[in-house]
Amino acid sequence: MAHRRAGSTSTCSSSGQAASGRRAHVISDEAESLAVVLELGGELAVRQEPRAGQDRLRASGLLAITVPAAHGGADVGDFVGAEVIRLLAAADRGLADSLRCHLDHVEALRRRGSTAQQVFFFAEVLAGRRIGGRHGSVDAHPAATRLTVDGPCRYRLDGTERGGASTWLADWIAVPTCGDDGGIHLAYVPAGSPGVDVLGHWQGANRRTRVGVTVHLRDVLVPGSQVIPSGPEPARAEPSYPGARCPAPYPRDREK
Repeated sequence: MAHRRAGSTSTCSSSGQAASGRRAHVISDEAESLAVVLELGGELAVRQEPRAGQDRLRASGLLAITVPAAHGGADVGDFVGAEVIRLLAAADRGLADSLRCHLDHVEALRRRGSTAQQVFFFAEVLAGRRIGGRHGSVDAHPAATRLTVDGPCRYRLDGTERGGASTWLADWIAVPTCGDDGGIHLAYVPAGSPGVDVLGHWQGANRRTRVGVTVHLRDVLVPGSQVIPSGPEPARAEPSYPGARCPAPYPRDREK
């Protein structure tokens, strides 16, 4: 079992708190996205620890391939996004799962985030910071964590979340919560926040090891700028192939 403990707070006066000063490569277009993932797959052919693989993923720039061009991202299409994940899965299934979940949260910010939230979080993603955790809209039981009002533009989180490998070593954790109004809200919490304990459980000993994660949240302060409120999803045209913008069934189901 591994244990990560809290480190820093967020305040309501800002849109959030950066994880560190690191920088990532910025991918410019779809062709470069495919070239980068092929290069990364070759690097992953050499056995390595999970943390090293996550660091390579961050530095590669692949985390930002769906960030809108207006915010400095490559804004790749659905087909290329799916192909990037498929190619990465051929080299390392765990990293592909992490990327798929991360891009799902980037899509949530594209569709439901405020302008200020998009400016802040897309800059975080471009800097190589990864979002992990479950997405409330695809989870059947998202209300294990309570979100309570704690003053103007501030909330507190309390609860326990069980997630997959994408949560482990993430910079931000997306937590589906049940608010005082009974609605389901998505809170974005820095992994090092006081009151956040991330427990990882491994099975096996190689780079494709499965990781189970439990996140304990105790009296965690969250500014309103890091919460996406519940509400109807904005209309969006259906993609032309299964698995666009990385919802669950690929590449695992394709390999059955």
